[in-house]
Amino acid sequence: MEMFRFLRRKANRWLLLLAAVDMVLLGFSLNAAMYLRYFNQPADLAQFSRHMPERSLAFAVIMLLAMVALGHYQSHMRTSWFGVLARQSVGFVLGGVGVFIMYYLLPQAYVGRGVLTIALVLSFALMMGFRLVFLR
Repeated sequence: MEMFRFLRRKANRWLLLLAAVDMVLLGFSLNAAMYLRYFNQPADLAQFSRHMPERSLAFAVIMLLAMVALGHYQSHMRTSWFGVLARQSVGFVLGGVGVFIMYYLLPQAYVGRGVLTIALVLSFALMMGFRLVFLR
């Protein structure tokens, strides 16, 4: 139980909840991007959707790690909305580079430029929208 001592503070529990919801939003956005990209091509959709749970998890973990690296989930960070937007933008650039590196290390995780672009735009909008609601 000593391992979970950091959860005693209420702020840490809320930040952990925020990170968990962001992880779900990131995974959802990659799946939604695949369906948006291939909605007129059922054969390609079937081919690319076979390993989407693993690809979504890898995408979400890398993007979340980029956000953590920039201090996106620290309770003592108090900045303006512009600061949050700037930090998230830099985090998405860093995460996008991390995803590209993952594609070279694990070619079977590759989802395509179109799907990745749609997923990054969609997840950025979803995370900013949720953050607006969450912080109110």
